[in-house]
Amino acid sequence: MKMHSQIGRNSAGPRESQRVLDQAEVLGRRDRLMQQPPSAERSAALTTIRAQLRSIDRRVSR
Repeated sequence: MKMHSQIGRNSAGPRESQRVLDQAEVLGRRDRLMQQPPSAERSAALTTIRAQLRSIDRRVSR
């Protein structure tokens, strides 16, 4: 199973492969953030999560 992550066309090096995220994991983190009161920190985290979901989608749709 682990082999799959190394075949990626965009080989950005070992640091990138550590950031392989599970969509469920990211969505769960977003749900927890939504329960917190709005803050600058929260919106920054949500921006990060949005970017992560976008990169997951890109990886899956290939």
